[in-house]
Amino acid sequence: MSLWIHHQIDASVPRPFMDEEFHVDQTKHYCSNDFGYWNPKITTPPGLYLVSYALLRLISSITNLPTVYLCTVSVLRLLNIGLAGLLYLTIVALQRSINHQLSAKDSDRVLLTAANVCMFPILYFFIFLYYTDLLSTLSVLVMYLLLLYDRICLSAMTGGLACTMRQTNIIWCAFCCGITLVDRFNQRLKGLSRLERESQPTNGDWLKMIRTAGFGDVAEAFLRSVMEFVPFMALGLAFSVFVLWNHGIVLGDKGAHQPCFHAVQLFYCVMFLVIFAFPVLFLPRHFFSCLQHIVRHPGAYALLCCGIALAVYACTFEHPYLLADNRHLTFYVWRKWFKRYVAARYLLIPLYVYGFHAVWMSLSRQNSFWRSAYFVAVALVTVPNRLLELRYFIMPYVFWRLHVPILSKKRLVVELLFYTVVNAGVICLFLFRTFKWVGNDDTQRIMF
Repeated sequence: MSLWIHHQIDASVPRPFMDEEFHVDQTKHYCSNDFGYWNPKITTPPGLYLVSYALLRLISSITNLPTVYLCTVSVLRLLNIGLAGLLYLTIVALQRSINHQLSAKDSDRVLLTAANVCMFPILYFFIFLYYTDLLSTLSVLVMYLLLLYDRICLSAMTGGLACTMRQTNIIWCAFCCGITLVDRFNQRLKGLSRLERESQPTNGDWLKMIRTAGFGDVAEAFLRSVMEFVPFMALGLAFSVFVLWNHGIVLGDKGAHQPCFHAVQLFYCVMFLVIFAFPVLFLPRHFFSCLQHIVRHPGAYALLCCGIALAVYACTFEHPYLLADNRHLTFYVWRKWFKRYVAARYLLIPLYVYGFHAVWMSLSRQNSFWRSAYFVAVALVTVPNRLLELRYFIMPYVFWRLHVPILSKKRLVVELLFYTVVNAGVICLFLFRTFKWVGNDDTQRIMF
């Protein structure tokens, strides 16, 4: 099916579309061994182009076709289809590692979960275009998988590769390193205090373990845990040097990508999760649990709503690109809802509150540190961006979805059907809802 969609898009859109223009141009220069060229419109490091160049050289050595001949829009898009297969296998391996308690009879649910993650509409759509998203997602997940397999040095190297796809991947490297380090420290504390527990410790357990083991032993256990992750510290240092050298995190087009405190991006991300993951998050137990918390702590929730309202008022920004390009679905959402009805921004506050609660509750198998670290990582990835771009929410979704307890087959099928309908709608919109700009003969299309 994906190959058929690739063929349809290739036939309808034979030339580079939108950001593909920059990515394909840069890759073609690399395929011509022109490594000194850099397109000033590109904001991310050259990881995508270097990996594509290496893969095309490999194909060239097998087929005896020149690399320059292979470096076409169609072939570069086709590389993504092949990498999507690797992404699926990586997610299957991650699911089995994260949910190690599952039996062999649950294998079909693991496979279906992996398929659903790959079918996630934002990610699935960009499989068919030569963008950084697929390879960026794949490299981050391979980094995480290697970390779970205790291949720390190789994991840090893969994390470095992930950062050459997209700079914000350093946040996910730090997140994965942090939760794994804490887990190692926890295991050492268990050994020191001789506490045999299957679940993660609560705050009380931590204090009990530390008192039982003694400060000296605890300090040694912590240092040993930290020293295991020296390769990730080296990665963090290297990234810091890059930021200092580059005078910022963005490479090209810096004027249009100035960081700001766009706090509402975190709310958009949570709302996005609620909408696209409704088979997982719209559960009766989450809804009634949220109501229970509101009834028990009305004052706290009133303050929370006031805080969100203040953030919406003071930290809602409209990037010039958002309303300058009517080829993105966000253009229509913003123009017809957020911009037209200012009060409507505040009507979404209950959805934000429910979203935070539901996401937190859905990660019930993770301890409070893990869940808190996750929200911090999501905030660091999204909040500094002035531009509302749905692709920024891919990694928050993927990490959240991987750590949700395995769903029943029925709910997984509902999720798959929902994603299939959305994907079909968006791809049909992209292929058949065309238009032209005044003074420009190029055919324009609508996409995520």
